[in-house]
Order: sequence, then C-alpha cells, then structure tokens
Amino acid sequence: MNWIVDYERRFGTLPDAWFMGADGVVNEPLRREYHRTGAVTRAEWICSPRPTHLVERRGIARGTGPGASGAAA
Repeated sequence: MNWIVDYERRFGTLPDAWFMGADGVVNEPLRREYHRTGAVTRAEWICSPRPTHLVERRGIARGTGPGASGAAA
C-alpha cells in the first residue's frame, strides 16, 4: 500500500481506526505488525476513491449535504 508513506509524512502513524473491522473491533495482530514493521500487509476494508458523481449528487463536495449547516441530519 504505497500511499502509507505519504500519509505518515502528513499526519503521523496510522490511527487504530485504520485497523478496525466492520464490527468496530481493532484487528490487534495487524495493528501490532504495522507498529513493529511500519508495513500494512492487508486492510480490513476496500480502499478506493469515492466516485465523484456520488459526492456531487449528495452535495458533500459543495458543503450543501446533510449536516453542512452544522445541524443534525
């Protein structure tokens, strides 16, 4: 996962949320391996860009989507 070096330069080490499964539980062996070696050998989720047309349709990119005014959705 070649984006990790860039991420770490900007933000530091990956937080525990990056190792969390859909059930909300952190994959401890994977997290420990990352802190020990600096490498992530697999992810608990599919890492791909969000399609722009979906972002625009929902108003997220323009700040007009749910919660944009700070009010609860």
